Amino acid sequence: MGNIIAIDAGATNLRIALIDGKGKILSRLSSVTDGPNLLRQLYEGIDAHDAFEGIAVAFAGPISRKTGAILKSPNLGIQGLNLVGLLEKKYGKKAILMNDCVAAVLAEKYYGAGKDCDNLAYVTISTGIGCGVIIDGKVLLGKDGNAHEVGHMVIDQDSLLRCGCGSYGHWEAYCSGKNMPRYVGHLIKTEYAGEPSALSIGRKKAPAEHLFAVKGDRVASEIIGKIGMINATGFANIINVYDPELITVGGSVALKNKRILEDIKRNVHKYAINRMPEIRLTSLGDDICLYGAAAGFRYFG
Repeated sequence: MGNIIAIDAGATNLRIALIDGKGKILSRLSSVTDGPNLLRQLYEGIDAHDAFEGIAVAFAGPISRKTGAILKSPNLGIQGLNLVGLLEKKYGKKAILMNDCVAAVLAEKYYGAGKDCDNLAYVTISTGIGCGVIIDGKVLLGKDGNAHEVGHMVIDQDSLLRCGCGSYGHWEAYCSGKNMPRYVGHLIKTEYAGEPSALSIGRKKAPAEHLFAVKGDRVASEIIGKIGMINATGFANIINVYDPELITVGGSVALKNKRILEDIKRNVHKYAINRMPEIRLTSLGDDICLYGAAAGFRYFG
């Protein structure tokens, strides 16, 4: 396999790299993802790289593997974009589109901790929450390629918290980087109303990292604990449904805040029925979806 243009189109960051057949990144560009102008960003990024054999896009949001279209992206405001068709028409090269977490779990299988695993999952806790799954050595896809939207599992049917997708009570509505500040703001106004804390109502739109930076604050500590229990519930659902031997964890929120993984590992056994898998941070860091896009071209192409 020759050089591949690998694209990680996340809800916050856009990364475009040229990767060779051995998985080595030869060159790369990165920028903030601009949803309304994503296509222009992709063209400019692709044009900045040298000769390539094909294009592989890892996208954060529901897609159609059959048509190569982005169905709907709650975090980017994109809907019904026939991305594969547009890329193939412009460049005359084969292009593929996959969910970013499918790409990530393939990266773990080809280049990371999952090389010797036939049953593994990758979970990202970032702007959103997503999952990629390999069962019995095969990538789980579903009819459209979205058989892993775990961030939209309902963890509270009576919830008043609205997810970015428009529904209520989803895991992502509580614990993703985009929605966690709203959950914190909700708790400060309700359960912790009037209690002294460095977490004021005005902080509810601050980055999620602010919560984890507060030290010696009882309210902040308790809220982090609540988030940890919700994350543990989500991971237990993954363990109960997919029965992996390994779960790797990535995404900016999880990678920057060690407490996230600590709370998951401390509490997940309370909700899981299947034998516990190993749970660890990914060793591939922020580049996991770039490696995964290249691996996906190899796997699907």
